[in-house]
Amino acid sequence: MTLEDKLNAKGEVRSVKTYGDLRQCAREDAAEILKTHWDGNLPVNPVTISADVGPSVFSAQLGDDIYGMIIGSDNSADIYIDVDQGPGRFRFTCAHELGHYVDRAVNGNGLNPGIGYVDARSDKGRGDPDEVYANEFAASLLMPEEIVRRFASEKVSSIEMADRFEVSLSAMTWRLRHLGI
Repeated sequence: MTLEDKLNAKGEVRSVKTYGDLRQCAREDAAEILKTHWDGNLPVNPVTISADVGPSVFSAQLGDDIYGMIIGSDNSADIYIDVDQGPGRFRFTCAHELGHYVDRAVNGNGLNPGIGYVDARSDKGRGDPDEVYANEFAASLLMPEEIVRRFASEKVSSIEMADRFEVSLSAMTWRLRHLGI
């Protein structure tokens, strides 16, 4: 079942047992989103993809330790990114919140019909399964595995890769490590 089918059907709950399973699910979901909604140009534009998938994206003053949030229900969602975030953090946070949308509204994980949800990206909650999924989804969306592997085989430095993907060096290093590169 594709993500588009899940979006239309709603309610398929992911069943994973380990963080590795969770990360794999996020990678597969991001790959499906890229296949369906990405124009193939770098850097990947998470705002355009988000609008195409469903949620609208807005800048807002969110306060201390909140980089972004998604507010959603059964049939709609809005992503808010803190206006004080730099471009790289803005992009990653947008992709992260889109990950929450895919996990909840598309996969049905933790979505209770008729009850809305709010997820906020901050430094709190690290290691929480929902946050692990959203972070892996964001990394997979912004730094597509096939291109990362191609750049690595061409001996492109991690600094240059971070520049091409418009992500932080920290995010690029993390992605390379999780792909075993």
